[in-house]
Amino acid sequence: MAAGAAGVVVGALTDDGHVDAQALRRWRDAAGDGTLVFHRAIDAVPSPLAVFDELAAIGVDRVLTSGGAARSVDGADILRRLVAADTGIEIMAGGDIRVGDIARIVAVGVDAVHLSARAVTGLDAPSGPGGGAGGHDATDPVVVAAAAAAVRSTLSE
Repeated sequence: MAAGAAGVVVGALTDDGHVDAQALRRWRDAAGDGTLVFHRAIDAVPSPLAVFDELAAIGVDRVLTSGGAARSVDGADILRRLVAADTGIEIMAGGDIRVGDIARIVAVGVDAVHLSARAVTGLDAPSGPGGGAGGHDATDPVVVAAAAAAVRSTLSE
């Protein structure tokens, strides 16, 4: 935070799959006034709705979740229930979101949508000394623009 970050994205579960409140409290303290986001660890707890009071008490500002599914679009019903719970914690949908999924996900009322918007680039680059394929993931500005347009279109309907 001292270097200028606006917040941190963290997540910790106990061995039995519950929120590690002690670790989260330490991170909340370390983040100070910065935003504290609890990442997709929420998708692995036995009952995501049941932990929101605990997360709110710790001071979590936002939760990144797929609604417990591999793809956020498949977790839309749980996302809708999380939004309806109105806990004061922002709900950010994330988990293999594609541009074509955005309208359905935004329609459930989430506060934000997170996607990688990536494309493989540099396939024509030489491989390293160990061999292997060239190329790496990079943010694709065309996908970013399409995602932003999908959000704007959905919100204007």
